[in-house]
Amino acid sequence: MSISSTYQKWLLLGAVLPLCAFGQRSDGLRFGNFKLSPYVSLDASYDSNVRLQTDDSDDMVYRVSPGLDADYSGTDWGITGNAWYSYDIYQKYDDLNAHRYGEDLEVFVESLKGWKFLIGERYNFSNQNDSMLTGGGSGVWRNRHQFDLNGLLSYAVSEKLSLGLTAMYTDNWFDSDTEKYQPLYGFSSVQVGGESDYAITPLTGLLLNGSYQYYMTDGEAEDEKDGATGYSLMAGFGSRLTERIRYRVLGGINVYSTDSDTTMSPALNTSVSWTMSQRWALTFATANYYQPSETSKGQAKNIWSLSAGVNYKPTERVGMTADFVYRREDSETTSDSVTTKDYSTDQYAVRYRASYWFIRYASVYAAAEYTFQSEEIQDDWDRIRLSMGCMFRY
Repeated sequence: MSISSTYQKWLLLGAVLPLCAFGQRSDGLRFGNFKLSPYVSLDASYDSNVRLQTDDSDDMVYRVSPGLDADYSGTDWGITGNAWYSYDIYQKYDDLNAHRYGEDLEVFVESLKGWKFLIGERYNFSNQNDSMLTGGGSGVWRNRHQFDLNGLLSYAVSEKLSLGLTAMYTDNWFDSDTEKYQPLYGFSSVQVGGESDYAITPLTGLLLNGSYQYYMTDGEAEDEKDGATGYSLMAGFGSRLTERIRYRVLGGINVYSTDSDTTMSPALNTSVSWTMSQRWALTFATANYYQPSETSKGQAKNIWSLSAGVNYKPTERVGMTADFVYRREDSETTSDSVTTKDYSTDQYAVRYRASYWFIRYASVYAAAEYTFQSEEIQDDWDRIRLSMGCMFRY
C-alpha cells in the first residue's frame, strides 16, 4: 500500500446516489481558541438492493446521525477531532437494523525553521452493508472495525528541497456470524516511507517516493506464518501550475511477497484539482496498492481505483456535486498450499448530490446513486439509492 492511501464511493445511468450535505460550517461554540460544533442529520433513502445480491431486495432505510467536531488552534500548533454515530432503520428487513460509529483525532505542530509534525488516529465501525468505494470495505456481509495510527515529519532543507517521513499502523477485524455468512479475515499492517521534493522550476517539483509494508493476516496459509512484506518505489512530478491548479503524478512499482511467492505490478498514484472559478471545480485521482485478502486464505488483492468529479456552487447557499468512481480488485494467490482461483472484481458508480442551506444552521439535501459490480466467480448485481434529508449544525 502506498504512503498516503485513503478510502472512496459512487453514481448512475439515469439518476442515482445519496447526496450528503456539504457547505459552510457555522461559528460553533467558542471558548477562546477552542471550538465545538455539534450536528445531526436525518435522512430517508430508497435502496433497490439492500443485500447486494442478484435477487434484488428493495427497502426504505431511515437514518439518524449525530456528531461533534472540535478544534483548538494555538500559535504554531493545533488539535482537531470528530466523533459521530449513525443508526439505520429498515422498513421491511428489520433484521438489518444496525449502528455505525467512529472518531478521529489529529495533532499538528509547525516551526518557523521549516519543521512540520503531525500525528493522528482514527477508529471506524461499519455495519454489514459497507461499500468498497466509500467505506474502504469490500461490500461483503459483515461488521467491520478499523483502527489507524499515522504520523508525518517533514523538513524544508532549503527553498528548493524538502524531505518527509511517514509511518502508519492499521488494524482491521470483523464481527461476522460465520454460521450465516462466509468467513472473513482481518489483517494488520505497519508502513514506513519517505518522500523528497526538489523544485526543478518555480512551479514544478521532482518527487521521489518509497515505502515498506509488513502485513499479518488472519487468513494466512500454512506457508505464510511469517506474514507478508511489500514495498513501493515511485517517481514523478507535483506542484501547483497556478493558484487554481494543483497536481501530483507518481509512477513506479508495487511488490507484495510471502514465503512462497512474490507478485508485483505497476504503480500509478495521481491527484489533480482545478478550481476553475468561484463556482466550478474539478478533481481527478487514481491509486493502487496491495493488501491481504479479506475473503480468501492465501491470497492478496491488488487494488486499483479511479475517481473524477465536478463541484458547482451557483450561490453561497446552494452546492452540487457529480462524480464517477471505478474500483478493481485483482485477487491473486500468494501461497503454494492453497488452490484458490485467481479472480477479479470490478465496481462502477455514478452519483449526484445537492444541498441548500436555507438558514445559517440548517440545510436540506438530496442524492442519487447507481452502483454496478461484476465478478468472475459470482453473479453480477447492481443497486440504485435515492436519498433526501436535512442537517442541523451549530
